[in-house]
Amino acid sequence: MRIPSLILFCSVILLTPVFPFNAQTNGDSSRTANVDSLDFHLYVSNQSFALDTVDITVYIDDHLVLKRDFYVEIQHTWINFHYRLSNGQHTLRAVSIKGSSSVEKDFIFPKTCWAVVEFWYYPTLTGGAGPTPKQFSVDFMNTQPKFQ
Repeated sequence: MRIPSLILFCSVILLTPVFPFNAQTNGDSSRTANVDSLDFHLYVSNQSFALDTVDITVYIDDHLVLKRDFYVEIQHTWINFHYRLSNGQHTLRAVSIKGSSSVEKDFIFPKTCWAVVEFWYYPTLTGGAGPTPKQFSVDFMNTQPKFQ
């Protein structure tokens, strides 16, 4: 029986962490590790009401670590994923076919233990935001992010 990817990953919805027993460590669902032993934390969010569902694929050092659809829901929703990384420089790349966008950034681990990848798109002025082209933002930090 195949376990849905949402259960296989560790998720944060509306800033409330929910830690399942296992988290996927790479694109191979047969390899899992205990969440308590994982060091690098990746938060991913779709911040676009214009594309309420967007595909996001994330690679670390050209290894597929995440591929799924993200829903805007109430917009301020981040899903948390955990990975074990070796010390040193790494490259994070996020790609979206539907969002026609990609970004690539380097970071040093363990100096950076958290990353936030967000997809943005506002074709017209909406509230106080926009217009914003289809794009990703990627932020790395050495402390756990605090979302508002």
